[in-house]
Amino acid sequence: MHATGDRPARGAARPTRRFRRRAYTEERRLLEVVDRVAFVSPADYGRFLPPGLAQPFTCRDLAAAIGQPLYLAQKIAYCLRKIDIIAPDGVRERAATYTVRSTAGAAATAMPESP
Repeated sequence: MHATGDRPARGAARPTRRFRRRAYTEERRLLEVVDRVAFVSPADYGRFLPPGLAQPFTCRDLAAAIGQPLYLAQKIAYCLRKIDIIAPDGVRERAATYTVRSTAGAAATAMPESP
């Protein structure tokens, strides 16, 4: 039965968490290419780490340093950990801590910008 107007349909149930509908994007188009960056080796991915990041750091520290949400910093940390740019260091307040490996830190600061 479809409801019309401002009144709820007769017998309408309260919303439940099981049937949560999510909005989705029907189409996305690339509008412009802002920059091009070449990644030749895994050490080049060290540029995603800001130079002033304290060691050891958590994903929350990384998110604050790069100005992005926590979920994105967690994805960055996962990828950097898988390609051995950062290494697990321990736990601080129930959050995993990471340290930058020596080759990644040098690549993050010495990498020239691509045209």
